[in-house]
Amino acid sequence: MSPEQLTAVSMLANGATHADVADQLGIDRRTVARWRSRPDFANALEEATREVEEYASHRMRALGAVALAQLAKMAVDPKVPATSRVRICERLLELSQLRPADRSKEIADMDREDVVELVASLGSDIVREAAQRLDVA
Repeated sequence: MSPEQLTAVSMLANGATHADVADQLGIDRRTVARWRSRPDFANALEEATREVEEYASHRMRALGAVALAQLAKMAVDPKVPATSRVRICERLLELSQLRPADRSKEIADMDREDVVELVASLGSDIVREAAQRLDVA
C-alpha cells in the first residue's frame, strides 16, 4: 500500500470520515471509498481499528483504576463532607459488583479487594457521622 493509503487507514481507524481523509490527503472522497473496497486496504483497516479499540479499552481500564483509587482516598478524607463520603462508598460498593465480560479477573479481584479494604477502614465512624448529620437535618 502507498504511504497515502497507510495514512488513510490510520485516520479512518481513529474515527476520521472519508471527507476528512480526502481533505487531508488532497484526494477525492470516491478514491477513499475505492480504497476501502480493496481487500488489502480493508484488512489493514480492520487490524488498525482493532488495535485502536484495544488501546482505548486498556486506557479506559487504567483510568478507571485511577478514578477508583481517587474515590477511595476521598472516602476516608475527613475534609470531604460526610454525606459525600457516604455517597462515594455506596458508589464504590455498587461498582465493585459490576463484572463486565471484558474485564480481566485480576482487575475485577483488585477492585473487590480495594472496596472491601475501604469499607473495613471506614467502619462505624462514617456511619455514625452520617447518622448525626441526618439527625441534624
